[in-house]
Amino acid sequence: MSDSSKPSVTGRDDYLIAKALLYAITFIESLPEQQRELSDRDDMVALLNHFVPAAVEREELARNLEQRTGFLPDVTRSTSTGR
Repeated sequence: MSDSSKPSVTGRDDYLIAKALLYAITFIESLPEQQRELSDRDDMVALLNHFVPAAVEREELARNLEQRTGFLPDVTRSTSTGR
């Protein structure tokens, strides 16, 4: 997880933020295509990459979420055009 200049509130802030981002990305991806806020989703993926720079860790978090929800978020690509 990324280092932060601010002190941690919980001792696992980056992990919790990454997990919340994954849930939000998954929710956006589960919406009907015309309702998806793709620029927000892409920004969340960028934030996730900041908080969890190692791809293998992001993929592990995504697989853990899939086990709980049945949905596997795509955390490897940007979906918006023109970005």
